[in-house]
Amino acid sequence: MLKHLIAILLIACSIPPASAQRASENAAAPAMSTGRFVREASAGNRFEIQSSQLALTRSPSPEVRTFARRMIADHRQADRQLRAAARAAGPTSQPATLDARHLRLLAAVRNARRPAFETTYIDSQVEAHVNAVALHRAYVRAGQNEQVRQAARQVLPVLEEHLRMAQRLDRSLTARR
Repeated sequence: MLKHLIAILLIACSIPPASAQRASENAAAPAMSTGRFVREASAGNRFEIQSSQLALTRSPSPEVRTFARRMIADHRQADRQLRAAARAAGPTSQPATLDARHLRLLAAVRNARRPAFETTYIDSQVEAHVNAVALHRAYVRAGQNEQVRQAARQVLPVLEEHLRMAQRLDRSLTARR
């Protein structure tokens, strides 16, 4: 056993650090299918649009309504980019409805009553964007299709900005309570 451990350590020490880092990143990031990414990203875009439409009609806060308008515009654009890349990549399925996780979030937003509506909406935005950022990062790192990876790469900074915006808005709403 000691001989095996020494041999492994010698091999590990002989790998240059950059190569070792790339190898560990690739091992930690299994390939994500294009179909799965497109389904999940599309469901996320649909959730963002639908929940933000609710916020436009139900929130009294100008900040929340401004945020909701931005979510609708940006996620419509992201969905157009995703669909174009997916069509170019070949046949992939896109969901006709939201997935279970997004249905749960949308139901929470839809059923929230004042004064909890804004908090519920923003909390759902933080959760959805944490998931969307992780999904897009994973596909950028290990996605199967370069065209779809490029679309994910373009949308990722927008999603990261949305996450920061939602977190700031969450802190602002929390400070007012």
